Parts: sequence; C-alpha cells; structure tokens
Amino acid sequence: MIPKLGLLFASASLALVACGGQLGGDDGGTTDHDDGGTTATTEGGPPDAAIVCVDPETSDFDTSCSSDDDCIAVAAGGPVCDGYACFCPNATISADSEGAYQAMLAKVKPATGGMCGCPLLGVPHCIASECVFCPPPSLNEPLPPGCPDGGP
Repeated sequence: MIPKLGLLFASASLALVACGGQLGGDDGGTTDHDDGGTTATTEGGPPDAAIVCVDPETSDFDTSCSSDDDCIAVAAGGPVCDGYACFCPNATISADSEGAYQAMLAKVKPATGGMCGCPLLGVPHCIASECVFCPPPSLNEPLPPGCPDGGP
C-alpha cells in the first residue's frame, strides 16, 4: 500500500501539476482577483477574457489528526488561476479533507506547456492533534513548535 503522502505527491503531479508557490499563466496579461477567489479578469488577453481562480487556505479544511499519516501536504495561501504553471505543497491539511481540496483545484485548468518541479519545502506532521507543516532546517526558517529539529 502506498503511504498517503506518496499518493498525494503522485496525484499532485497528475492532478495539480503545480510548484514553487509561483503562478504562471500563458495568457500574457496580468490578473486581478476578486475577494471570493473564484473569478478573475485578464489584461492583455482577448476582450471578454475571464479566467477561473481558487484560493485554497488551510483554514478552509480540517487540520485535525491522530498521527502523521493523517496529514497530507498541500499548496495553499495564494490564488491559483487557469493557466497556472507552478504551485508547490507548502502547507498541510487532514487527509480526510483531500477530496474537498482536490475538488477545489479541479475548478482551474493548468497551463498547457511544461510544468516546473517542486523543491522539498517541508513535511506534514501531526503535533498536538493538529497537522503542522515542518520545513527542513536547511531552509533556515523558524520551525513551528513541535517540529523535529533534525529535519522532516
């Protein structure tokens, strides 16, 4: 049986096709996002060009857990719009919320060109019954309380 984290990264490469926390469109324009995070308009594109955006936040999903296996790595914290080329896992939610997360991302279409690869930004851990995203010490970022000091 494939561990949930491995399954997530396998499905992420197929379904999310994401990386780096950067968004890259192939429309050649700029994007304005509304507060609902579901629609956007582009400048420089065709006159009535509208693209779909979503804005996944960990607060939108369950983050409770009993063990590390209950947590999955996800990309969150910024809008993802049609034509994105990169959106890497940088947060964690409960594996029980994976279906809702995937359904949200299914609303947007990735770029048709090549996608970038994602660096290891961290690993999900269950700490005090909450999923916590722990960055590797090599990133020189402050570790959230309870994260392993020796790396993910």
